[in-house]
Amino acid sequence: MRTNRGNEARLSVRPVVWLAFGAFLALHFVASFALAGRFWGAHHLRFLAPWGWAVWIVALAAVLFPRGRAGLADAARRADAFLAAKRTAAAALLFAVSWLVFFLFRTRNHFLGDGLLIASIVRNPEETGLGAAGFVSLAIHKGIYAAMRAVLPDIGGAAAFVGTSTLAGASVVLLARTASRALVSGGAERALLFASIVLSGGMLLFFGYVEYYPLMQAALLFYLVLTVRYLRGRGSLALPSAALLLAVLLHISAIAVVPSWLLLLGRGSPAGRRRFLMIGALLLAGAAVGWGIFRYTEKFYGGSEAFLPLFERGAHSYAFLSRHHAAFVGNEIFLLLGGALLLFFLRFMNQEVRARTEDEGRIGRFLGGAALLSLLHLLLVDPYLGSRDWDLMALPVFPCLLWLGHALLGARAGTGEGTAVLIAGAMFLHSFPWIAAQIDRDRAVAMTVAMTIRDPHYANPAARAPKAFGVLLSKAGYSDEAALFFERAASIREDAQNLFNLGTSRARRGDHAEAVRLLSRAIELEPRYAQVYVNLSHSLLRLGEAGRAEEVLRTVLLFAPEYAKAHRALGFVLAEKRLYEEALASFRRAVEIEPSDAESWIRIGILLSGAGSTGEAADALRRALALDPGNLEAKEALRRIEPEDLNRIPAP
Repeated sequence: MRTNRGNEARLSVRPVVWLAFGAFLALHFVASFALAGRFWGAHHLRFLAPWGWAVWIVALAAVLFPRGRAGLADAARRADAFLAAKRTAAAALLFAVSWLVFFLFRTRNHFLGDGLLIASIVRNPEETGLGAAGFVSLAIHKGIYAAMRAVLPDIGGAAAFVGTSTLAGASVVLLARTASRALVSGGAERALLFASIVLSGGMLLFFGYVEYYPLMQAALLFYLVLTVRYLRGRGSLALPSAALLLAVLLHISAIAVVPSWLLLLGRGSPAGRRRFLMIGALLLAGAAVGWGIFRYTEKFYGGSEAFLPLFERGAHSYAFLSRHHAAFVGNEIFLLLGGALLLFFLRFMNQEVRARTEDEGRIGRFLGGAALLSLLHLLLVDPYLGSRDWDLMALPVFPCLLWLGHALLGARAGTGEGTAVLIAGAMFLHSFPWIAAQIDRDRAVAMTVAMTIRDPHYANPAARAPKAFGVLLSKAGYSDEAALFFERAASIREDAQNLFNLGTSRARRGDHAEAVRLLSRAIELEPRYAQVYVNLSHSLLRLGEAGRAEEVLRTVLLFAPEYAKAHRALGFVLAEKRLYEEALASFRRAVEIEPSDAESWIRIGILLSGAGSTGEAADALRRALALDPGNLEAKEALRRIEPEDLNRIPAP
């Protein structure tokens, strides 16, 4: 009987926690079905497939009913005992299982941030720039991509990121286990902290998002874990310092946490001159990084003012500390921390607070400082970035979770397994729908568009977000969705690039008359924008105005004579006018400038075949197939000339 009462006590949940849990669930339903897109950390329920809804409902039932909570609590105790008894084997198993989960449930949403853009940069051997401000990550992914391509020649640039984000996610699971053991003595509190880290919105990074942030986040959590060990007198300052340096190299945004490193210098070691030298080195490194950021923002974001709008809106989405700013930061925190916000309600539980040792005090001050510094980064950078860049804004998630765990769980005893299960369930119920909805790319696109279309960042005349998102959607085949953002960008700021994007989008949808109008206006604004002329010629040709199309292309070749696309486009126009010899000359000029132009090689082969030069035609078509092995038009043309030659395609 006592045992049963003891179990009931452990599994009981105080009314205030039930109230918070009910409000948490209600917000998800309201955001999903009544205020869709307004709370984009909770609006994802309406994008779930039927199987996703089934999983979500089962999980909800498991944490609501006493038997479900008892089963989950018992499973957590058994798992914790196994991990504690056989650490090496358990760590290997935990890593393998988490890696498999991340790998199998890869999402298809590469549209948040610049995922598809970064994947294309990795495929470009000449790209050695900043990429996404993570030049070390760029080098790592280029090396991985080169190794994978040596085995699988047709593999895409995103493949390298699938491996690294999955590896980073599995590593974070192990680090979360280490962190929870280091900060919390045991029981439900430790399980709760582990679940908070593993099931937080930060996990979204490891389910398939293609950019540099997963590796940086793993390195940042590693830094925090090593720092806690150092503050307990285990290991030297060099280890957390190296981990922090690695995080900064993997992505420059990690510098927001660098000032927390100064808190470690007060521990007494290193001392004297060595401490002075380390501070000096840090200041010099900070100055160098600051200069790099300034140059980066000047090139891509219009200068440092984009990151510090303060109280004047200017060219930014909204002013610092404005209503929109507060709403966005609140949404960001809710997306990332989710059910972990319920940890604050543990303050209402009247439990004894254990006396803290001096080491515990230092750990608390360090984690609090790291959390506040990362939140400061969120407050200052946010007004320029759009909601697609939540990955960059995920920087505070691990410092905040460890700080909360240490402050609210590490100093308390007897939180109760029922409360631990309920809050862990809230974490899962918050993160799972986002991940599950993105397994299907169409749902992922719909969810992302719904999230961003109402965002005030997309009314920012200085931001590249609307046009960048439109370009990514357009390249992925979502023309209608891309048009929404091209229209938004052009309505905010009528410049040549926005008009070019919108005009090209109109052409892809078959509205060539409107495309001609928009592209002609783009040329008026920027007469030497070569690509606009080429796209304009395509629409003119579709409208039957071959003469005007030729005039447009002759114009662009006057100031860009080495522009291969213009020569190829001119070849199409001349062929339409039945000027075959001149068309052939244009296509030959195109491949002379750009030998990898498979389309021009196909046109050369077809024109030569029509002129009776079958030998040269076959050679040209084989070149095209070497560059584009799956091209059906080239295969059919070569089959008509010499069927047996399909088996003798040379390497490009």
